[in-house]
Amino acid sequence: MVAIALAADLLIALAKFAVAAATGSSAMRSEGIHSTVDALTEIVLLYGLRASRRPSNQRHQFGFGREIYFWNFIVSLLILAVGAGVSLHDGVRQYLKPEPLGAPLAIYVVLALALLAEAASLYGALRAAGLDHPRQNWWRYLRNSRNATSLTVIFGSISGILGLLVAAIGTGAATWFSEPRFDGIASIVIAAILAATAVMLARNSKDLLIGLPAARSTADSILSITAGHALVKRANGLLSVHMAPDQILVAISVEFVEAGTTASIEVAIGAIERAIKQSHPEVVTCLIKPQSRAQFAQIARGRGW
Repeated sequence: MVAIALAADLLIALAKFAVAAATGSSAMRSEGIHSTVDALTEIVLLYGLRASRRPSNQRHQFGFGREIYFWNFIVSLLILAVGAGVSLHDGVRQYLKPEPLGAPLAIYVVLALALLAEAASLYGALRAAGLDHPRQNWWRYLRNSRNATSLTVIFGSISGILGLLVAAIGTGAATWFSEPRFDGIASIVIAAILAATAVMLARNSKDLLIGLPAARSTADSILSITAGHALVKRANGLLSVHMAPDQILVAISVEFVEAGTTASIEVAIGAIERAIKQSHPEVVTCLIKPQSRAQFAQIARGRGW
């Protein structure tokens, strides 16, 4: 998904810069910068995906999964500093010192092709995320997804489509009214779109770096599997954190039956771990703590749950 988006953005960026040079459009320069930043972010994401899959070692005993979240944060900084910053500069310059546009037909052709490419990229990202079905709740996915890379591609495609529409309106108004300041205004609006995208991605990456738990449905399923073992009296609750989109660390509080011996409980813990990992391969580490319900409740109250 990321590699395909990278190839498309590189080609689109070259076309936009060529048209910007031929027509003098600041909105097209902003869009060229937009596509270039998108390509840079995808290169960073590809590196982050590769780095996050390195095996654990003595220094990083839970692996490198969270590295993808760090590189997603770097992506948001790139979008804000390079994309929004340069687009804002070009827009203000065109507004204060307007230059007439030439060859508007070339602008519209490139914008139309770029729009098709961005729409295809968005559809591919939505399909990979399982959001291509009309009944899927986009808002819930965008708010709750732990897959920062998927969110970056989706937000990037959405902002790309919005930027292209703004560029088309701005250059169209500049040509129709013979007022190139509209082109500069479009560039400023594109900068605002990029800045808003960067802020949303940065907030998401911050939450993931701090640590977000597994989805409620996943936690309930894990507790249900745990409670189903014969020696388990009660599954009190669990703590979980995403180490990567497909890596979850889980700590479960379990009250075992009083008749269980140390040896039998040890066997039970092993069986519960295997059952959980079989149903949820994303659980890479599963810690089970024998604990009474009263002790767990006391600790939960201390945490403010």
